Amino acid sequence: MTIEKHDYAFILALLISFLLLAPNFSLAQATQTTFSVNPNYPSQQAPDVNGYYDLTVTNNEEVDLRFSLKNPSDKEIIVTNTISPATTNKNGQIIYGPTEIALDASADYNLADLITGAKETTVPANSTTDLVLHLKSPTKEFQGIILGGIEFEEKRTDNASQTIQNVIAYDIPILLRQNSQSVPLSFTFDKLNQNKQADQLFLTQRIYNSTPAIAKKGKLVTEIRRDGTTEILYKETNNEVNFAPNSTMDFEISLTDSSLSNGNYTAKTIIQFGEQKWETTESFTITGKTKRNSATSNIENKKTTKGIYPLVILGLIAVIVLLLYKNKKTLT
Repeated sequence: MTIEKHDYAFILALLISFLLLAPNFSLAQATQTTFSVNPNYPSQQAPDVNGYYDLTVTNNEEVDLRFSLKNPSDKEIIVTNTISPATTNKNGQIIYGPTEIALDASADYNLADLITGAKETTVPANSTTDLVLHLKSPTKEFQGIILGGIEFEEKRTDNASQTIQNVIAYDIPILLRQNSQSVPLSFTFDKLNQNKQADQLFLTQRIYNSTPAIAKKGKLVTEIRRDGTTEILYKETNNEVNFAPNSTMDFEISLTDSSLSNGNYTAKTIIQFGEQKWETTESFTITGKTKRNSATSNIENKKTTKGIYPLVILGLIAVIVLLLYKNKKTLT
């Protein structure tokens, strides 16, 4: 067996193509620069509290929020900051960065309206730059807590040659209060919503925390019964739910994998913090069968695709070595 020159050229070109294309999955990550953010706390900061701002303020008080932005890379970067009110996601987690969830109408103040300053900061290579934002507390007395956060992120320009972008963001919570008096919790419920997404049946129970208080480590349960019976046919539970002040949560109950048949049902939702409980019962009807979604997630697909390239490259190298060996043996 003799390998012609054009065979070598073809195999070499194929190998080079994979070597050039495959690194895009890691090259984009390798070229990302990192930065760090350190808050410098003012005198209004609660003692022994680190990692976030816990400020006790008076009416119409001005407070400077100082941050040290460190850039250890060899190129200049621009760091952006976004201030947002705290919200609650569907998993019962408090979010301090930007989301599409709107602040509940029960909130008297939005933290984003109380802080001003530069939205972008240029940090030279291998250096540290200080950022000062200005907070002005409400002119009137307020009860409970105003909660939000500031998210720092490196500003990037689109690069068509990079298929994956690793974005590093820092969310630093900011809590404002005028005193340490607690505000009693109060929860209300919206009407149960039923919808289908890609042949999957969901129930969504919207829950309102209409008080300026953080609710921590609660329990949320929805029990499904056939209408007119007491037997629990299906249950969805969240054993560690948290609520931001004056926020809403859309608790999703997936019925796709349940054994519920067509018919009339009731959904009883109970939320509990400590000894306090709030509950609601809503009726709904299942009129069509649901299908399980057997498609793999995009994350799994990306991981699989990324893992194929090293195997293909190793395979090509093995083929070249084998052909060279056979060619040498034939010549001998």
